[in-house]
Amino acid sequence: MYNAVQDINIERGVTEQENIFKQRTFYSELKTNGESIDNWHIYKPANFIDCDSRYGEITNLLTHKDIIFFWQNKAFGRYSVNERSLVTDNNSNTVQLGQGGVLQRTDYLDTHYGMRPHEFCAVSAPAGIFWNDIENKAVVQYSNAVVNYGEHLNV
Repeated sequence: MYNAVQDINIERGVTEQENIFKQRTFYSELKTNGESIDNWHIYKPANFIDCDSRYGEITNLLTHKDIIFFWQNKAFGRYSVNERSLVTDNNSNTVQLGQGGVLQRTDYLDTHYGMRPHEFCAVSAPAGIFWNDIENKAVVQYSNAVVNYGEHLNV
């Protein structure tokens, strides 16, 4: 018996899109307690966010202090993931504001330093994130701002 649903290879479709849209990041469905199906294994075709293709393909992802950072050939940034804001109303009650999307936007932190493909040289440390930018011949640090750490070391 032919079953169209079983014959669809979702993984193949995602892989093909990754090869075409190298500035695209796919995300799974939200995980909830007590779910009968593991939502972290469900990737719908429309669950993605694109970075600016002017800066090249996405070359690395790293989580540091619960924030997901991304690198492109000529840029570095972070994803806005389920961000929420707390405000106080007129009755001194705390109200949580937010949007329901998983990856809501990309925030570029620098468009000079980046990372070439297949280098995977980013390191998360208590002092921040460090990586090697071969194209700019720099050891870069991000804590509250992006700085060429190699200049401080005379490298």
